[in-house]
Amino acid sequence: MNPHLQRGLLLFEQSRYDQAEPEFRQALAANSQHAYTHALLGPTLSEQERFQEAEAEVAEALNLDPGEPFVHYVRARVLSDRERFPQAESAIAEAIELDPEDADYRGVQSQILYNQKKWTGALEAAEHGLALNPEHIACTNLRAMALVQLGRNEEAGATIDPALAR
Repeated sequence: MNPHLQRGLLLFEQSRYDQAEPEFRQALAANSQHAYTHALLGPTLSEQERFQEAEAEVAEALNLDPGEPFVHYVRARVLSDRERFPQAESAIAEAIELDPEDADYRGVQSQILYNQKKWTGALEAAEHGLALNPEHIACTNLRAMALVQLGRNEEAGATIDPALAR
């Protein structure tokens, strides 16, 4: 793996987006056809509220590798950041269709639905994610949040208590 890509990933995981961006750009200078790096640059720019640039990077990633579920997942995140929820729903549905076993994708799906106040759909997506990974933090939190919105506070508490214990 390209050392700039490795450093960029580490910085991205630490939410140091302004420092991750030049690393990803240097990785792309070495290989401009690397869809994964373009995809990672998308949320890096989105987190810096540079949405048009983020969408352009995701579009390039999709152009390079339209069958890669991660690229559709990233597109969903970027679109969700822009509150373009119907498009985000469509993008995450594509990621899930390509890789139905990824709990992260269900977490993003749940978040998108939750942001639209589609509580039942958010709950179902979170529960599907938890069926794939019972300790998935985002799905656990979203399940609890959706249950609260649905007035099922006791179940929400029962969901979050084991997560807090972990």
